[in-house]
Amino acid sequence: MSTPLLELKNVCNAYGSIQVLHDVSLHVNAGEIVCLIGANGAGKSTLLMSIFSSPKITQGEILYNGVDVAAIAPHHVARLGIAQVPEGRRIFPGMTVEENILIGTLPIGMQHAEEDKAEIFALFPRLKERRNQRAGTLSGGEQQMLAMARALMARPDTILLDEPSLGLAPLIVKQVFEILKDITSLGKTIF
Repeated sequence: MSTPLLELKNVCNAYGSIQVLHDVSLHVNAGEIVCLIGANGAGKSTLLMSIFSSPKITQGEILYNGVDVAAIAPHHVARLGIAQVPEGRRIFPGMTVEENILIGTLPIGMQHAEEDKAEIFALFPRLKERRNQRAGTLSGGEQQMLAMARALMARPDTILLDEPSLGLAPLIVKQVFEILKDITSLGKTIF
């Protein structure tokens, strides 16, 4: 049996006195797509944000490639090979599509930006068409693709996706999930 790429052991977390996560344990192996399913308010987003120490867990361990990431700064977690696509996409609406994509290089620097941008535009041809358009004018599906593209620019091994189908039409959801399969074929792990 292989060592998990991402492993959570008895993770607890709270917002003030409100306990949100209770002894969560799970693992994600390299190359997998793992889905976490639960009701609204069950703590899914908190769990994903906790991997980036925001908020810091109150108990347990979060290991990535055997490194305990629970107590390190979010930008250091990103440099270990994890990228996050937050719920609601959180793009920069006043910036262009291309500027939003380049923001994804912040954890690793710009040395591979042009090469990676070409790969992103091959994976997301619609974004290439709209590269000079303000991101806030994109459709919801295009914004979701932009958020995923931005995450990929950090050259992660693992991508944390929070509610990737939120507010999207069924046809667009299908397109997004097809792209996720393409991303895993590039050797990425998706949680």
